[in-house]
Amino acid sequence: MKKQILGWAILCATVVLLIVILAVAAGRSDSGDSVQAEQESSALVDEEGSVVDGSGAEPTATEDSGDAVDGGDASAAVVDDAEVEPEPEPESEQVLTAENNEDLAALLVLRDPGDPSVAVFASEYAGRNIMFEASIDSMDYHGGYTSRYDMLITAGQFSEDSAAGPSFQFEDVGIADLHLVDSEDVEYIGVRDNVRVVARVESFDDSADLLLLEPVSVEVL
Repeated sequence: MKKQILGWAILCATVVLLIVILAVAAGRSDSGDSVQAEQESSALVDEEGSVVDGSGAEPTATEDSGDAVDGGDASAAVVDDAEVEPEPEPESEQVLTAENNEDLAALLVLRDPGDPSVAVFASEYAGRNIMFEASIDSMDYHGGYTSRYDMLITAGQFSEDSAAGPSFQFEDVGIADLHLVDSEDVEYIGVRDNVRVVARVESFDDSADLLLLEPVSVEVL
């Protein structure tokens, strides 16, 4: 009789233990589902891939660098042009004038086209652009062509009595090569015309005392 009672007691204890184990397992499962549900509700993803919180409000947009930016467009950051200073031209690209280059200023008032300083200037400033006001002293056909010219140019306004500076020359140029400023308003160009010249220094022809230039632009004054 005692053995039977002991057997029943052991069986009851085993059943109770199994019930406890099943209850604990069920509690852990419910807890895991609840945590997963909370994570899903707090990390909803919209169709564009932006993460929103559970309240439905989108977080502040960020740039690729990770820095937050506001919701406005780029025009919200307007730059005042008055505060931006233009970058100075590199020295090699700056157009030389009598105002910014002492050597050119001295060259333009010479009285002798064969002065040694002309050859020195041509050598030192070869490839540089110069600008000065001048006049067309002669305009001869180049070779056998009737639309190509050798143009002799001197500094300052046209004068039959005197000339200043070296004898500049555009050699073998057509009208299109002059790159005339406001060309639609220029009916013709020729001897006696006063012009503003921008040209590239090429070389000095000491056999004819000519400072050869390549025209960049010519403006009839």
